[in-house]
Order: sequence, then structure tokens, then C-alpha cells
Amino acid sequence: MSVRFILGRAGTGKTRTCLENIREALIEDPSGPPIMLLVPDQTTFQMEHMLINMPDLQGFARLRVLSFSRLAANILTELGGGGRKHIKELGKIMALRSLVQENADSLRLFAPASKQYGFASCLSSTLKELRMYNISLLDLEKALSELEEKGMGDAPVALKLHDLIVLTRAYREYLGEQYLDPDEYLTSAAPRIKKSRLVRDATIWIDGFSGFTPQEYSVLGALFIAAGKVNIALSLDPREADLPLREIDLFHPTWETYDYLSKLACELDVEIEPPLILDGNDARKRAPALCHLEKELAFRPLRPFSGAPQGLKLVAAANPRAEVEAVAQEIVRLAREEGMRFREIGVIVPALDEYHDLIAPIFKDYGIPCFIDRRRPVSHHPLIELIRSALEVASYGWRKEPVFRYLKTDLVPVLRKEVDILENYVLAHGIQGALWLDANPWMFKRACFPDEPGEAMPEEESTCESIDDIRRRATQDLLSFYYKAQGRGISVRDMAEALFELLASLEVCEQLEKWRKECINSGDPESAREHEQVWNAVIDLLDEVVRVLGDKETTCDEFMEIIEAGLENLTLGLIPPALDQVIVGSVDRSRHPPLKGAFLIGATYDAFPKLTPEDTILTDRDRQRLGEFNLTLAPDSRVCQFHEQYNVYVALTRAWDFLMISYPLADGEGKAKRPSQVIGQIKELFPDLKEEFKGADIPSPVEDALDAITSERKASALLARVFRRKRLGQDIDRFWLDVYEWLVSKPDRRNDARFVFGSLRFTNDAERLSKPIIDSFFEGRFLTSVTRLERFASCPFAHFARDILGLTERELYKLEPPGMGMFMHEAMRLLYARLGDSGNLAKMGPCEIATLVQEVVEELAPKLQNEILLSSARYRYMTRVLKRILQNSVGALAEHERRGEFRPIGHEIIFGAPGHLPALTLKLDTGGEVAIRGRIDRVDVAESGEDRYLRVIDYKSSTRKLKLHEVYYGLALQLLVYLLAAMESQERLLKAKARPAGALYFPMTDPIISAKGPLDDDKLEKQRMKKLRMNGIIVGDADVIKLMDSDVTDGGTSDLVAAGVTKTGKVSKSSGVCVVEREKYEVLCEFLKDKIKELGEAIQSGEIGIRPYRQGTKRACKYCEYKPVCGFDVLIPGNEYRSVRGFKDDEFWEIIEGRTCASKEKGDEA
Repeated sequence: MSVRFILGRAGTGKTRTCLENIREALIEDPSGPPIMLLVPDQTTFQMEHMLINMPDLQGFARLRVLSFSRLAANILTELGGGGRKHIKELGKIMALRSLVQENADSLRLFAPASKQYGFASCLSSTLKELRMYNISLLDLEKALSELEEKGMGDAPVALKLHDLIVLTRAYREYLGEQYLDPDEYLTSAAPRIKKSRLVRDATIWIDGFSGFTPQEYSVLGALFIAAGKVNIALSLDPREADLPLREIDLFHPTWETYDYLSKLACELDVEIEPPLILDGNDARKRAPALCHLEKELAFRPLRPFSGAPQGLKLVAAANPRAEVEAVAQEIVRLAREEGMRFREIGVIVPALDEYHDLIAPIFKDYGIPCFIDRRRPVSHHPLIELIRSALEVASYGWRKEPVFRYLKTDLVPVLRKEVDILENYVLAHGIQGALWLDANPWMFKRACFPDEPGEAMPEEESTCESIDDIRRRATQDLLSFYYKAQGRGISVRDMAEALFELLASLEVCEQLEKWRKECINSGDPESAREHEQVWNAVIDLLDEVVRVLGDKETTCDEFMEIIEAGLENLTLGLIPPALDQVIVGSVDRSRHPPLKGAFLIGATYDAFPKLTPEDTILTDRDRQRLGEFNLTLAPDSRVCQFHEQYNVYVALTRAWDFLMISYPLADGEGKAKRPSQVIGQIKELFPDLKEEFKGADIPSPVEDALDAITSERKASALLARVFRRKRLGQDIDRFWLDVYEWLVSKPDRRNDARFVFGSLRFTNDAERLSKPIIDSFFEGRFLTSVTRLERFASCPFAHFARDILGLTERELYKLEPPGMGMFMHEAMRLLYARLGDSGNLAKMGPCEIATLVQEVVEELAPKLQNEILLSSARYRYMTRVLKRILQNSVGALAEHERRGEFRPIGHEIIFGAPGHLPALTLKLDTGGEVAIRGRIDRVDVAESGEDRYLRVIDYKSSTRKLKLHEVYYGLALQLLVYLLAAMESQERLLKAKARPAGALYFPMTDPIISAKGPLDDDKLEKQRMKKLRMNGIIVGDADVIKLMDSDVTDGGTSDLVAAGVTKTGKVSKSSGVCVVEREKYEVLCEFLKDKIKELGEAIQSGEIGIRPYRQGTKRACKYCEYKPVCGFDVLIPGNEYRSVRGFKDDEFWEIIEGRTCASKEKGDEA
């Protein structure tokens, strides 16, 4: 028995030496003593593949390529020790999750954290570390005792030790004599190795390690004794092998391993043969620049390379996408011009998760086959989501979120369209909880207030029956699982069986097999393997949970937590599906074979070298404290950070002929990124190295452009970007015209290019509707509403989407401003209906008003949206807020009646509908007519002598002022059109003629009063009334204002309407309300009619353009629900805002008076 070290720096041929010696031994004596190649887990496949492809080696029987875990499993299988049930890592995590639940009351620190995502995995890692470093339960108890003796029993490290002792003891008791912990495989195998025929007199080769754990050292010690010869390859500078290295030295990790193994061999009295020193002379020659990089990187000061470094490239990219594009272009160049095979090229990514979603599609776009070597999480796979959702429904009830996550996995035998219909119905009616279990058919209908024209359309019974049928088909299997999970005294085995029966009844395995075949047919073998492996992993997970916790009594909640602990740690490792492909891997996980070309991407300050975080449970300070009690654990983050430079060295020495190092200047969101400190070292080592910049722009000069044109498809895409610049007036290089001529020279290329070039003609606009389509929408009289006209004035496309196509956001069971407004309007109508003809608010006191409002609210609350106001504590609070607003509003209206002459003659007055007032009808210049329909909140009348005055009031949920420039552009027509419509029907309303008094907004709000100090009740009420003042337009003079508020005196201001009177009896210019003479009002009415006709004619002309208005910072798109439909973007050609200019009232009157005069002159000429 002997030990020999094979020492050499990176690239000196250590792995090649091991494989060549193994090949020679196998050829010389195919049936001789055993040969074993011991390598890390992730490289076993790669090493087997390399051996099989060695010359003159047809096969082998005496050689085994093993990892430590596979070696231990083989030893236990051969010699026993496997009598106990072996639990896997996932089984251990689920068992720990269960033990944490059981011992929660005994935990002093971990109990709150135990509910957090990943805690069970972190706990498993900590227990594994304790086991690997041979720290027993007795060691932990002794350390805790000493801490308590020093008065540190409440220190964080003591609390952690206490909880670790509790959980370790519980875990040991759980294992008993029945189970074998996966972390005990090496410990159990080590003493049996000397009896194993697999090891006895074997020649063992160990390669690919930089260090070992104490458990692995114990196995190596046993191998030293039992094997014939052990060869250990270490990446270590032979000149430093016998020198004491510091933690900051490059080869400290491997030197520490070499030193420990040497001492271990001496302790075991095992012969140490002279080391085999590899200086690289016999190895394949590396490019001079790369050779210099390997030799000089670790030494200070750095010795610069003389001349231009051939085979080394340094690239700074604008962002990660541009960086990966540059890498793809260079890989294609190496394959085409340098003759490299894809399998001879590797990509090393320090932050693989950040680049994965870029590398896969971009490499595919460039036609580069690649395999991304990483453990793939499956948390978003449909099967995993189905299991999570089903368990959540069983544990927490039938909330709509988990139910529809379950249904949208496409593993339930219901069409996705049917799921969408069901979801819309459920969201609209607020269905959840026990309603899903109701055996009665769902016949919910949207409850609406009476007399609401055209808005409340209950679903037909056939629709309800169809939805109920979808509901039953969608949930029948889930219901069966739900009832099984609710049983008492249920065990983990019972829950696992119920879950498997759910998967079987849904035929999940068959559906996944169908998806797998579809992936294979579409050329996506990785996704095909993923579907297959996920199903096998889930079945293994259920088997494992039954194996480790089968007969344990549980609840649905506990079982869900246990399964979740297993699912969150479920990952897949895929085998490369092809032989000739680029391998993409991280610095620490992947062990690339010898590469002709290597790409190190993402070399930023925080990724290369990787910043090593502290352990989640045992921090660096905890480890330092435990070290005082002779408890040696894994190195802390400081030491690990020093050792990261070894990983940097490994990454930079993978390539033999070509190495490209790149980093992004900013991330995908544009935030600046710092380059790695290694970049500075590279620049210092190679002063003549020119750093290249790769932007997201069109490549330039021509040489770079040629590198970017890797396919006809890429040529078309780049050319489209070039021509787009040409359209903006920029010059383009003649080279691109040559590319264009080349593309269109052949029919097949021309057809593909035509498709891409079509994007140059794209403008994001909607063409005017054709006359046949217009006629199909506007047959006969054009009946519309003021709101629709205002929407068209705001943006024609929004009008098209809402009022012609009928697109609406799906209805949700929640109280939004429109619903609240509908409630307030109906409350006012009902309140005045209760007062009747003899009722008079002016005579009612605050208590009577409060009682009346209470009765109205109690009557209406159950009628709004299926009792939404009674459905939760939040909505019950909103009911109280609505009641308070109503009470304030009715109190203010009562004050109006006390101090004014106006009295209501109608509420919610409808015009333009059968059985109501006639529509406001106008003849269009293009022929036909437009008829306006609507609903007026309230109409008041006042008498003064022989004259009657008519006033329109519009209830608003916020304070609002009439802006005449918005009237001019058609954005605020409603209030004035309602007054115009009321005046047109005045004889039907009053049975007599009347003069217009005005149209006012009445704010129904709960105003906030600001004051510098305390206010008495009278002052507080006065301030409240000022906040509730009506605003809008008043037609007439000061006499009309006094009809609205008799308390207004000359020189005073009303606190009922936003108007005042001067000392001379004129209307005050500082009035907030717009006061106009009757002559101006007539001009305004003509303008309104012209504006209605103008908008009506534009709508009937088929105008649907995407032209939203903009006034200052106010934009039509801000709250538009159709923005995702139109895709308006000012950066897209054809998308521009329609600017709306704000102007003062005097300018408004000048403009419309000029328009009216022009219209009259035009009419006279006609």
C-alpha cells in the first residue's frame, strides 16, 4: 500500500495523466485487479465519456468511475450496513420539517424562522456539516454547558446550540435502528472499506478535488490502508508544496489538502512515494498569452506580457444581452474560421441564474447548440403547481387563487377557455369558500338597483347552467381529494395515497407523456426530459415521505408543510442531450474538459470572484465562538472568500487557444455595474491588450458587422435596423446596401427578408373604418350618450374599443368608484322618494336627517353587488363612511332649501329612453341625426315673480370645477348638455316655460377641515359648508345667485355656491363659478350643438385613430384601460399626443362667439 501525489498547476496534464495510466492498465490487463477513479459527483458522466473515447479502449470491466457517495453506497451494498432503510436528502428534509413542527414549543430561537421558505433545507445543511466534521450531540451539549457557566446562556449562539441539540436529539431518536441518515453513508462505509473486494489491492486514482471534509478524509484513510496504491492529483505549484502557505495564497486550499493527506499517510504508516511533478512540458502547448496568464496571475507584482496577446480578448458590453450576443458571434467565428468544434468551446458564467434566460434563446438564434449545466428548479412546473394548489385548497379552504392556479396547470380535463369563463364568473360574484362545495347549481346574478337602464343585465339561465357544468367538471377530482384530506386520524401514508389518487384520476402521467412527445417532435429534448423527470421525482418524493413518515398521524396543514419542504428542494440534473455542443456552466459547479476556446462572461465586481455570504444558521461569529470550545466547523466566509481566488484561477486557465473575458457596464435595467478586480489585473498583465466595446447598437465598423452577420436571419434583422435609421435621416454605410443586394438576389432569401422588412412599414395606428362596417354599427338614428362623446374627444381609439367593440375589463367583486357613485345616486333618489310631495328637508333637524339616512342605507346596502357592503369588516366600515357622506350631503342640501328658493322637481331623470323624456336630437350636416340620451341626477326649479328658473345638479364624489377650455375640446360636455336637454323638455317637466338658472356640481364628500386652532361648532359647520359649495355655471345675474342663497348680501360671498356679489349688486369677478349673461348662454348652446354634431359626424365617419389628448401633465392614457390594447408609445412612428391648450374663460368666449358668427354668415350665404 502506497500513496503518490500528482502535482502540477492548471493545464499541466494531471487529468490526462490519470486517464492515460488507466487506459494503459486496462489495455495491458483487462481482467486485473480493480481500478477506481474517484471524482466529484458532477463530473462522473464526463470522465466516463472521456475514457470511452480514448484510443484503443473498446470497453472495460475492472474500472469503476465513482464519487464518494457512490463509493459508500457500493461498499454498504457489498458488506452490509444497508440493513437500515436508506433515506434520501429530500426524505431527511421532510422528516426535519415534521420534527420542527413537533418540537416547536421546545425551540427557543428557531420556532419563528421555521415557517420561512427554505428553513428545513438550511437546517439539514447545518446538521450535515456537524456530521461531516464529526461533531456529536455530546460535543454540542458540552459547549452549551460551558456557555451557560460563563453567563452566556441567552446569547444567540447558545440559543442556536440549544435548538440544534433539541432537533439533533429528536432526529437521532427518529432514525433509531430503522433508518440510515444520508450523511452517515461515508461514516458507515469507512470502517468496512478494508474488507471490500472492490478496494482490496485496487489502484485508485483521485482527481478533480481541491479539498475534502473530515468524513471524506476518513474514507481516504481507509483507502490508503486497503488499496494497493492511491494516486491523488492536486492542482498545486510543486515549488510551493513544502512551503507553509497563507490563507490569502492562491494554492492554499490544495496545499492544505496536500499537507493533511501527507500527515494522514504518515500516521497510518503508509508509504508515500515521490510525487509525480508535472511541469506541462509534455502537455499540449498553450497559447503564449494564456500561458503567461496562468503563470503570473498569482504573483505580485504582476509581470507584464510583452507584445500583443494573441488568443486573449477583453470585452466591455453595454448590458448582459449585448454581452451574450458578442459571445455568440465569437463562437460562430471560432467554429467557422478556426475550425473549432462546439464541444471544444466552453462558457463559464459566475452568475449563471442571471444569464440563463439570455444564453438559451440567443445561442439558439445564432444556431449554437449548447447545454447549460445546472441543477434546474422545478417550482414552476405545472405538476408542482398542481400539487401545491391542491394541498392549499385542502388546508386553507376554497380560496379562488389556489383553485384557479390548480385549474390553469392544463393538467385538469377542462379547456382553458372554460377556465377563463369560470374565473370571470367567480371574480364577478365573489365566490369562494363553502360556495364551491354547494351541491345546488350556481345561479348568481348581478344585483342592480331598479330603473337602471341598460346597465344591469342578469346572466341568462342557460349561461348559469353552462358555468355550473364547467364548475362541476373542473372540481370533481379536487373535491374527492378535499374530502379525503379532511378526515380525522389521517396518516401521512393516507394523505400521500390521496394525493397520488388525485394525480391518477386526472391522468397526469398520460398528459405529461403527451407533452414529452410534443417536445421531442419540436426538437426540444431538454424539455422532454424535464417532463419525464418531474413525474419520476414527484413519485419518488411521495414514496420517500411514506418511507420516512408513513404511519405518523398528521393534519392537512402539517402534511402540506412537509411536502412543501420537499418540493422547494426538488431540482433536476439533466445529462447533455448531444455530443457536439457548447457547455455552459458556473465557475464552481462545472468542470469543463480541456477547451480550445473559453468564454468567461459576467466578470463583475460582485460575481467574480463570488462574494461568499455567511451561513444562515451558524454565522462567522458563532463559528469563532464554537472554535473556542474545540468545535471545528467548515471555514467561515472570510476564509472561503480567500479561497474564491482559486476558483478564479481555475476559470481563467480552462482555455488553451482562445480566452474571451467580458463584463456588462450595466444590468438589464440600466443600473451601472462595476467590473471585477480581475479585469484590472488582466489589463496590468497585458498592457497592449485593447479592450473592445460591444453595444446594443448596430455593429460598426464593417469588420464587426461581418462578425455579427452569422446567418441570413441575422442579416435581415440588422438590415432592418439600418434602414430604420435611414428613414430618420442618418447616413448608412455602402456595406449595408451590398448586404441588401445579397439578400434579395435569391428567391428563398428574398421571401424571408421581405417578412422582416415588413416591420419598417409598421406604424401603430388604427385605420378609419370602411363604410360597410360603419353602416353595420350605425343603422338609422345615431343614439349616443354624452359620456361616449367625451370618450371620443379624449381618444377615438378608446371610444372604438369601449363603445363599438364593447371591450370592458372583467368585472371584479369589489366596490370601486363607479359602484360607490351608483349607491350614492340611488340613495338620494330613494331619500327624496321617502320624503314624498309633502316632504321638506328644510324643516328637518340633524337627528331626523340621520334617521332618514340610516333607513335608506339599511335598505340599499343588501342590494348592491350581491350584498358586497355586508361581505367583510372592510366593506362594513365603508358602509359607515358612505352613510357619513350621505348625512353631510343631505344636511348641506337641507341648508340649500332653507336659504334658497330652488326646490327639486325630479331625481334621476332619464331622457332618450322609451317612456321617458325625449332625446336631445340634432340633425347632422352629413345627413341623418344624432340623439343624446342620459340621466340627470336632479332638476330644481325656483319662482321669482312670474318667472320660473330651472337648475340642473350633478352629484360628484369629489370637488369639481367646470373648465371652459375642456368644454371647447369636448372633454367636459355632460353638465351643460344636461342643462340643454332639461331646457328642451322644460314644458314636460314644469308644464310651463322657464329660464335657465345654471348647472352645478354638488360634491358628495366627507371634507377634511384644516384650521390653525380649535373651532367651535358654528365655525366648523361654516367651514364644512364652504367645502361642499356647488360649482359650475350660473346663467343670469346677481338675482339668480340670491335665489340660490338668500343670505348673500351686496359685497358678500355665498357658502352654498361658489359665487359672490359686489357692493354695487353685480356678480363678483372672483366667483369660482362661471356666471354668464343669458345672451352668452345662447351662444354657448349653439356651440354645444355644433360640438355634438362635430363629434357625432367624426364617429360616423369611422375615425378610430390612436390619438389621445395631452394637456400639460394630464394625459388621456393615464387611467385608460385600453392602453394594453392600443400599445400607444411615443417612441413608435405614428404615435403622438394630441395637444390640448388651456386658456382663460375670456378667450373661450371670444373663440366661440367668433365661431357662431362665422356659422351664421355661412348659413346666410347658403
